[in-house]
Amino acid sequence: MDKEKTNGHKRPTIKEIAKLAGVTPATVSMVINDSGRVGEETRKKVKKIAEELGYRPNVIAQGLVTQRLKLIGMIVPSFHDDFSHDVFLGIEEYAKRLGYKVLVGLTHNQGDLEESLIREFLQLNVAGLIIQPAPSSWQDTPFFQELQQEKIPFVFFTRYPQQGDYERVLCEDALGGELATRHLIERGHTRIAFYTNRIVEKANDSINKREGYRAAMRKAGLEARREWEVSSERFASDEALKQWISEHGITAIFVSTDFTAINLMLRLQEMGYRVPEDIAIVGYDDIRMASMCSPKLTTIQVPKRKIGELAAQKIIPDLQDAHPLPPKQVLVTPQLIIRRST
Repeated sequence: MDKEKTNGHKRPTIKEIAKLAGVTPATVSMVINDSGRVGEETRKKVKKIAEELGYRPNVIAQGLVTQRLKLIGMIVPSFHDDFSHDVFLGIEEYAKRLGYKVLVGLTHNQGDLEESLIREFLQLNVAGLIIQPAPSSWQDTPFFQELQQEKIPFVFFTRYPQQGDYERVLCEDALGGELATRHLIERGHTRIAFYTNRIVEKANDSINKREGYRAAMRKAGLEARREWEVSSERFASDEALKQWISEHGITAIFVSTDFTAINLMLRLQEMGYRVPEDIAIVGYDDIRMASMCSPKLTTIQVPKRKIGELAAQKIIPDLQDAHPLPPKQVLVTPQLIIRRST
């Protein structure tokens, strides 16, 4: 069967569209890939002709010519809140300008699924990978070392294997932890806890937030007891949580993620605590729910879209703008967003 035929009809080509539109094939390619600088009138004309002819780009064929498809693979644990979604939007916005599309794979925090997804994406000849690693990868794995040796373009965001020297885009989480804790100190609190959850407590971003918490307490001349640094799994019952708060006189809690902070705040309210009158709470990330819960959550805002844009730039540098390649580690700066929970 003729490869250029579909359902008995010849597949229209870029050259045919260019001839009918009175432009070059390169111009048609830029319009189809939504890249490059093409006048609006010409763009509309080319799109109209392509639509009338029923043109559909063959991305596999394009990839065979260039050896890599104009695709980026994004590997994340989940989309259970909008953190990863906003990072995705940053990746997509940058990628689209250069004619790339983004594929997303969810690992559900499973290392074996993470490796399987990466291998599948590589079989598609993606241009590169943007990864938020699963917990089993936080201490590094031979698989990522192998990718690095094979010069596969990939970059981590938010967290990365601690024993490897990899391309990464991170938030200054130690600074974020310090900003959150300093805010609580300025509100008059001295017995401030750091609260996280089992899934992220050993990730380097969570560790850095805790270091920032300790630094702020130390600079203020306050004690940061290890008993005040806890994970949500410690409190299987409300009674256990209540006893811990009472025993240590906790009046404020810095929580490592907004998602965990909102769950904790709801739990405390159901137990009869008032937020912030009895216990003040600061979260981290500034997900959309942070401004919708009651009371609205004071938090540390992470520039999530910027993280996505910078990660994409590491995979597909904008050669048209002749920007130099970014350094191996790129940091974005968080900021304090004060709302009603403090």
